[in-house]
Amino acid sequence: MVGGVAGGLSVSFPSFWFLALFSLLPLFLFLKQESQTKRHVFFGGWVFGSALMGTTYYWLFNTLPIDWLGFENSTVGFLIVLFFWSTLSVCIGATVGFFALIGERVLRTGPLGFPLVALVWVLFEYARMWVSAIIMYGPGSILGAHTSSGFLGYALTESELLHLSVFGGVYTLSLAVAVANILFFNFFSQNTKARIVGLIGVTIFLTASVFPIKGEYEAEPPLSIALAHTDFKANIHTSAEEYALQSSELKKELQRIAQQGHAVDVVVLPEDVRLLSRLRQEGVSVSDFLGALFPEQEVLFIDSGRTKTPEGVVNRIYFISSTDGVVGVSDKEFFLPLGEYMPYVYETLFRVLGQGEKIDRLKSKRAYTPTGYRSTVSFHGERLGVLSCSEVLSPSLYKRLVKDEKATVLINLSSLSWFHYGKNPFNQLLSIARVQAVSNQMWYFQATNAGPSVIIDPYGKIRSPQRE
Repeated sequence: MVGGVAGGLSVSFPSFWFLALFSLLPLFLFLKQESQTKRHVFFGGWVFGSALMGTTYYWLFNTLPIDWLGFENSTVGFLIVLFFWSTLSVCIGATVGFFALIGERVLRTGPLGFPLVALVWVLFEYARMWVSAIIMYGPGSILGAHTSSGFLGYALTESELLHLSVFGGVYTLSLAVAVANILFFNFFSQNTKARIVGLIGVTIFLTASVFPIKGEYEAEPPLSIALAHTDFKANIHTSAEEYALQSSELKKELQRIAQQGHAVDVVVLPEDVRLLSRLRQEGVSVSDFLGALFPEQEVLFIDSGRTKTPEGVVNRIYFISSTDGVVGVSDKEFFLPLGEYMPYVYETLFRVLGQGEKIDRLKSKRAYTPTGYRSTVSFHGERLGVLSCSEVLSPSLYKRLVKDEKATVLINLSSLSWFHYGKNPFNQLLSIARVQAVSNQMWYFQATNAGPSVIIDPYGKIRSPQRE
């Protein structure tokens, strides 16, 4: 359990990143013990996995109170989050139990056992994403390896070894973490040769993690991209007064960007700000409003919002030209459970407990349909690959935009309003975003509601002030 908690802390808190380098040691020591039953091995791995995921998913408690989901009673809300956190941690943690069964055999195969067990660990981290998708399956979800929270490789974003992700993303980083743990294991071995190998390996690894592999990324972004900042609270229902206040604050933010004194090519709005919808409801011409903000040049605005379509309600991204209006759209396809769709297993349980009315209301206000429609837009010679918020968790979605749609700049529309300004969710998402930038070797821009907006260069360095 100690090792699992250490691993979870390493990916949750940047200052504890080094714990990942020996978080697997207790598990490896456990697997090397003689005369253990398969049940004992599986249970030991399961405990480790549950502790790892439980510590990683501790950010779920930042969602409290969950009145924004329609559960006003604080005690009921706490019990719901506690149940969701515990079942998710225990179920996904079981994958480490299966890793333990295979890893225990691999470790006994001889000298090749340790390097092989590092590969097996990465394979089971990949499998864990599929297990998460199956457990969380429901209307609005997609099956696939997308939820990468808890990968030990993300801890290395605080070291110079972040640059290794260019060769294989977070999978390479997780492999490096597993290898580091093996080296430490050998260092404490009673075998002299193994200790020497471990000492040399640990020295090289620690040196590489501290000393810069690359210098500063000197080139500037290919476009001048401004990130709008909003502070809209999450609500199950937004009153007319609050909606009007939000619209006023949004217009002031856009005026601030327009008056900041330098040319802007693209303005990115946080997730679900709904600029286009607000202007249409006010009867204001989109082109006239945006053209008045930037009268001397064409500026591309990237907006998003809840939109009804023949396929269902979607979270749609709009590409809006200040001169030509809407020039393209793209739909979000990877959603978070409870907040954006209801998994079948939890919906069934809530209905059994007599919460069917609240579930129906929640689904009517927050449920989305993944259409699979994804596109990029070319602007001033660059192709913009845009995803929404939680989609950054997926190791493959940005890769797909780069490979299939030829994206050259990565953009994320984010909102952290569910988490009540908790630092833990932001820290984990920032680590994942840095890996996305390095693994794709591209600039990454994130506009955030109720949280910091960031710019990350292709070397993974944060290049903008983090605005609270």
